[in-house]
Amino acid sequence: MAEWAWRDGQRLTPAMAADFDALNTEFHRITGCWLRVSSGLRTDQEQIDIFLSRYVPSWQVNGRRVYDYRWWNGVLYARISSAGTVAAPGTSNHQINMAAGRYGALDVYDTGSDAGVLTRGSWRANVFDQIAWRYGYDSEGYAFGENWHKRYNRNPWRPIAAPAGDEKPAPAPEPEPEPEDEDDDMWKPTVHVRTEGPFEATLAHPEFGLDLDQHTGPGTGGKRLTGDGKATVYRGFMVTADKALATAWARMYTKGSGLETSRTDRAGYIAIQVEASRVSAEIAS
Repeated sequence: MAEWAWRDGQRLTPAMAADFDALNTEFHRITGCWLRVSSGLRTDQEQIDIFLSRYVPSWQVNGRRVYDYRWWNGVLYARISSAGTVAAPGTSNHQINMAAGRYGALDVYDTGSDAGVLTRGSWRANVFDQIAWRYGYDSEGYAFGENWHKRYNRNPWRPIAAPAGDEKPAPAPEPEPEPEDEDDDMWKPTVHVRTEGPFEATLAHPEFGLDLDQHTGPGTGGKRLTGDGKATVYRGFMVTADKALATAWARMYTKGSGLETSRTDRAGYIAIQVEASRVSAEIAS
């Protein structure tokens, strides 16, 4: 019997879980959010059950709306559920079949306050796509409208050093918080720097700043910009593609150079809020 690893109560192989954990750690370092697994590997019967919960033989549609069709065992099935498409049993990447080139798949979301990785082209979705390949994952689901579907591309049964854990599903424990240097450092803003692709730095609070809605009103493309046009203001937080400005943020407000993610203490956080709010007020007037 196969040994499984479980994340958020969902079934993975130990190798898939090890790569997912490493991906999750980097994703959290960059975005401040954690990835969660909503669906993992499926047994043959589980795939049959989910397929039949959404599809009926085409002659049983009976006037209901049809979203798409799938062939299975020589029969044409129609999807009458709005819950999303499902591969015919035996063809899903949620079912491992290495001979057929299927190595596994996960459905994921993140802990942000908005859709995040579920929205293709969003900042957190772009972060995922920029780093996921290092850990064997890709966003296969983009091709068929399921942004949450992530394919695994490595040998799912390769041995790993760490044990797989229990054979029964159990909720994954919340990640341990990073140790704080002192009590006054509980709320730390960050300067997040994208190191691959187009340069972008975000001056934000790690708990909620990255997810706040952008200001609307005067400015290029409906965005509020600083007077020199080098930064976009988000309710007192800012994003820039200017490396000099990003470095200045880090040197002024954080213990860092601006080349990597940097953090500061409560006093620095207050200074950031005051300055960003001042800029926001100026351009709103």
